[in-house]
Amino acid sequence: MRREAPPHVALVGDSDISRWPAQLLPSAPTCSPSSKPIVRGRSGATLDELAPMVDSALADIPNSPINGCSIILVLCAGENDLGQGYSIGRVISSFEAAIDACFVWQLRQQCKVNVIFLGPKFEPWLIDDHAARKQYLKLSKGIRRVAERHEHSSHITYVDCLTMFCGDSADVAGALTSRAVPERKYFHDDGLHLSNEGYKIWKGIVESEVRQRGICKC
Repeated sequence: MRREAPPHVALVGDSDISRWPAQLLPSAPTCSPSSKPIVRGRSGATLDELAPMVDSALADIPNSPINGCSIILVLCAGENDLGQGYSIGRVISSFEAAIDACFVWQLRQQCKVNVIFLGPKFEPWLIDDHAARKQYLKLSKGIRRVAERHEHSSHITYVDCLTMFCGDSADVAGALTSRAVPERKYFHDDGLHLSNEGYKIWKGIVESEVRQRGICKC
């Protein structure tokens, strides 16, 4: 029996990726050929820009050519799309195109790809903006639906981050539309980006998803 190639890990997306502290990056599986994840993040990046950023990240995988290798892609984008006024339908279509591109790359390089997508999150600036909260909720549901119905759904993990940083307020009735309050300790002073405490949660989530889905059996 052919032994499965150990996975490389790449994080790709917007400022949530570019600002991820090096000391809090998800630990690469013990069998990974790379001791640290490859990181490609850019402030303001939208889902439309994700595919070329993925190509750039994967081009940096050591020991090319990489035919037969295994890749864990941690992706995060979509909030900037809403910020630019794009419709929910357009953003969801852009997400689907980005995911499709990941698996086209898989076929082209004859490697195994698993995607972990970190969804939109309620942030402090959204506390009193109920219209924006509803947009985030619609986007999260739409992206989850695409991930679950995609032909490669068994290789896609959608991580629902909407109320992940809202503490106990996420458990009350009406939390999603108005009651969930993001806790300041998880966010930078700008009320937009995660603090180290927030990234610690994401680090644990990503590492847990890798283990639970059996992406790496080493």
